[in-house]
Amino acid sequence: MSGCKILKDGDRNTRYFHLIATMRRKRKMIEKILVEGVEYSDPISIRKAIVAHFKRHYAKKDVARFDISNLGLLVLSEDQR
Repeated sequence: MSGCKILKDGDRNTRYFHLIATMRRKRKMIEKILVEGVEYSDPISIRKAIVAHFKRHYAKKDVARFDISNLGLLVLSEDQR
């Protein structure tokens, strides 16, 4: 039902449209966030905490490289490959 009203009234700059937009913006806003036991409530600090989290999560990690040259494996010739 409300979807029909939105389609009918649309975004004709009506009071109804602005009310819906304001309610949606408030509903989607992060008011506070808890990161590693620290609570952030300021919008700038929330943004920084989120960015820092994803930078840590997606950072390139050092991976142990193993040298298999001394395992005595046979090397395939070009024809065998």
